[in-house]
Amino acid sequence: MNSLASVQLQHLHTVDINLNKIHSIAISPDNQYLVAGGGNDRYRIPISLQVWKLDTGDSIYSLEGHTADINGVIISPDSQKVISVSSDSTIRVWNLETGTENYHIPNNSRQSNHYYVVAIHPNSKDFITADNSDNRKIKIWDLKTGRELDSLSSNTRNNYGIYALAVSPDGNTLFGGGGSSYIQIWDLRTKREIRAITGHSSVGRSLCISPDGKTLVSGGDQRIKVWDLETGEARLSFYGHADLVRGVVITPDGNTLISAGDRFIKMWDLNTGKKLNTVEAHDNAICALALSNDGTILASGGVGGKVKVWQILQQ
Repeated sequence: MNSLASVQLQHLHTVDINLNKIHSIAISPDNQYLVAGGGNDRYRIPISLQVWKLDTGDSIYSLEGHTADINGVIISPDSQKVISVSSDSTIRVWNLETGTENYHIPNNSRQSNHYYVVAIHPNSKDFITADNSDNRKIKIWDLKTGRELDSLSSNTRNNYGIYALAVSPDGNTLFGGGGSSYIQIWDLRTKREIRAITGHSSVGRSLCISPDGKTLVSGGDQRIKVWDLETGEARLSFYGHADLVRGVVITPDGNTLISAGDRFIKMWDLNTGKKLNTVEAHDNAICALALSNDGTILASGGVGGKVKVWQILQQ
């Protein structure tokens, strides 16, 4: 995709999760499934994980098990499993082919741990979660068994938890953004925090890494920052949205950045920060974006409980 050309969105269809808000969306790597998690900001009520056919929006499964908001969802690289994390302090792993639960990981601590976000390691064997426990734990789990493999230590004060995670394509580095103004960086080989960079003036809500692993994009306090990972410096910083920037994704060619936070989806030239297009996509704030692996399909969702599916067109 040549980012100097005009990038357009063509609306394909809309699905409704029948909840107040969408927190997270995932598209399966094989472009077969669309998955969304959300909630009503209430506890001890059943919340279903919704699965649709990506191309038609037809409902496939309503996966029951969580009892509070589902804050994060992600699909395994083989498109066989979906992982969901929730404010009910549990992690659940589901079989996408059968619509059944493979296993769930309960909260074995004495405190309530709200899981905010989940990421898959590029090795396809492990996944990573972040919670809001007193220690703001980042944990690494075995995808096949659900066994806890490790937890990451932190040198940076963070009173509010981690809301966004991104793993480098080589699997060696983890980036986390959250309630503090810092973006924390861990070496996944040593399991130690190696750096923290000042990211945004308030909450950092979204992170993504370019396919070549050289660029990190962060979204938060209405601003978008583009970081050179070789120097650790922000090479671009610009106003993005009239609300928290809750979604950022980069196209597979590494040229185009797509962002959301208010009612609008915006497309930018990743190299220059030039805005390529703006689409008024929803009636209310957008809280989540997902991009297909081939870069042709975008999904957006947020306040109001609706998920919209878009075809990405270049003109």
